[in-house]
Amino acid sequence: MEACTHTARSGIASSTRSATSCAARPFVTIVITTSAAELHRQLAAGELDLAVASPPDPVDERLVSVDLFHTPLVLACRVGDPYANRNNVGASDLAGRNLIGYPRGWAMRTLAEEVLRDSGTHLDFNLEVNDTSTLLDLVETGLGVTLIAEAIAAQRPALQTVKLRGSQVEWIVSAVAAAPGPVNPAAAELWRRILQEY
Repeated sequence: MEACTHTARSGIASSTRSATSCAARPFVTIVITTSAAELHRQLAAGELDLAVASPPDPVDERLVSVDLFHTPLVLACRVGDPYANRNNVGASDLAGRNLIGYPRGWAMRTLAEEVLRDSGTHLDFNLEVNDTSTLLDLVETGLGVTLIAEAIAAQRPALQTVKLRGSQVEWIVSAVAAAPGPVNPAAAELWRRILQEY
């Protein structure tokens, strides 16, 4: 029996700490991934006890979630970009700009497309990456701009964030479990603590 698994995809800074924590708790499995849809599928199938991800949209009656935090979507660009000193920017202002984003189906990409759709703007993503660190690197070097959660952009002090005009879209991070809650005793205890805190 494999006692502890750690998978890291997406350049999350805490992945090493998570792996160390996993090693200290041999019956805990930690998987760090970026596809909320895949985590939701695993939860509904009983393959996973608990996930930290965007909540299911549309609501899935097989799952329960508790919002942990909200952060607005913003435009992120490098310092010195023509938009860097603006108070706000509209989606239509991005016409002609290189737009960097995550692959289709990822929560952040879905939110960015929602901003564009709400404004009636059709733009293509010129660069797609499946890694947050690489995405921020590309923006920082000036290869384009991105629509991203403000909390993620804040990881790079060299980037400038600009508020979006129009509909306010937020990235929500939630604890998600199969309804009515985790069965596994360790996950159930963590879920109980999350419910107390939030």
